[in-house]
Amino acid sequence: MKLEFQTLVAFYRKCEFIDNSDEAFFTPVTMEDISLIRQLIVANADSGIQLAGDATDSDIKINQRIRLILDAPRIGFGRLFENTTNLIKLFPKPEPAEYYIRELDFYSCDEEVPDLIKKYRNILTLLDFLKSIGAYYDETAQSIIFVVEQSIFRLNVGRFSIEVQELENLAVNVWINEIAKILVEDTYQQNRINIFIKALGDFLSEKPIDINDFIYVLKNIDKLDKTYKKRVEVFLANFSYDKIVDQLKTVQIEETGKIHKVFSDIQNHVLAIPIASLLAISQMKKPDESVTFGIVGMTNLFIASGVSIFIMLIWLLLFNQYSTLKTIESELTSRESKFKQEPKYQVLVEDSQINAIFKNLSTRMRVQKIALFCIALLSIICLLVSWMYYLYLNHPSEWNMFYSSLLKIKDYFGER
Repeated sequence: MKLEFQTLVAFYRKCEFIDNSDEAFFTPVTMEDISLIRQLIVANADSGIQLAGDATDSDIKINQRIRLILDAPRIGFGRLFENTTNLIKLFPKPEPAEYYIRELDFYSCDEEVPDLIKKYRNILTLLDFLKSIGAYYDETAQSIIFVVEQSIFRLNVGRFSIEVQELENLAVNVWINEIAKILVEDTYQQNRINIFIKALGDFLSEKPIDINDFIYVLKNIDKLDKTYKKRVEVFLANFSYDKIVDQLKTVQIEETGKIHKVFSDIQNHVLAIPIASLLAISQMKKPDESVTFGIVGMTNLFIASGVSIFIMLIWLLLFNQYSTLKTIESELTSRESKFKQEPKYQVLVEDSQINAIFKNLSTRMRVQKIALFCIALLSIICLLVSWMYYLYLNHPSEWNMFYSSLLKIKDYFGER
């Protein structure tokens, strides 16, 4: 009678394995057990089982414990694995047709399948899915080549190494249902596949160099799923993710130009503030002490007043530019609010690339506000310096009082 691997599994489940050894003990309890062990020994080429030491066929008796050598069965007949890790190491090769795992007491044809084996099988299902949508599977390099919209990238599936603990934490079981949805044969099937390939390509572009591609996909499959779903929902709403990003980048360029124009329109005036103030101050002269308030004093007053008028015009200009900036800011806030409230864009509300566009514009807006504030501060300093110098030249007594007050204030805060 032809020996089947299932018969060998029945023996494995009755024998006593010796840890870290290729030997085991077996105690026949019935004549069927004796028949079983004799059949396995005769079919040693398939089963890999033989009597240990000097034992002979006559030593096989009911309730008589015998010692056996357990070599690996013929690969084409079936596989014996110590634990799940040994099974996983076969990846990316297909699951063996028949095998037995000692640690789990699991036979590949059992109806009740442990969760670890389900995950292992789902990993193989995921690999088959990737092969099916890829342009080519390079078996020598153990990598899948993808082509979509004239872009090419490679997914390496070889050198697969994952611990059982890591396998337990993978969410691959849940994601297998999503694969079924991608492969549904309908009008949008090819679109969904192309969207997934593009999402996978972008996803792998962020992968650290020292991590295997397939391992990275498995450990971050929830993120890949989220990225894929975003793009599918946008597509089903008759929009392209890339088109939306391009449109927002166009808005970013336009608004950036408006923001920069706020400063460029007044940059010549900004440069003129310190230059004009210094030139004006340099024209002031100390009046003759014998004259209470002559031509020189009057000239100094006109110069100081001219500086004040110039600064006031600058303030008016700054106020106008600040109002323009506030209008642009209000417009940007409104655009961002409308975008995030639009139902068809809800899947993109948390998208990092899109949020980065709005954040960049907000940062530029803040920088321009700071620039306007610095200009206003510079103009105030120039105004104060102009009048202080006027006071110093034309009203020495008042200047001395003012200077003394400044020193007292300085000393007061210095003591504190």
